[in-house]
Amino acid sequence: MKAQSELINLLEEKCGRLLFTGVPTGVEVGYAMQHGGPFPSTTDSRSTSVGAHAIKRFARPIAFQDMPSELLPDALKDENPLGIMRQVNGKFTSDKI
Repeated sequence: MKAQSELINLLEEKCGRLLFTGVPTGVEVGYAMQHGGPFPSTTDSRSTSVGAHAIKRFARPIAFQDMPSELLPDALKDENPLGIMRQVNGKFTSDKI
């Protein structure tokens, strides 16, 4: 039981719902799933309550103004060391900037 307790303590810091013997709601963070909008669907009309845009409810935007490249997270460096797809000037690319 101790191993399960440790796992539960770790998971409760990472997720919003722990489901043991119940049935999942069928809701996911995906583009095909949309719901929400103004009251009464949500108390915050800036985002949907489920679907891909729901993550915006939990995101905290940060600006790295004039930060030296070596101090930026790898995902934001002009060299794109992770090789990830990014949107640059309205176009998706994995190229260096």
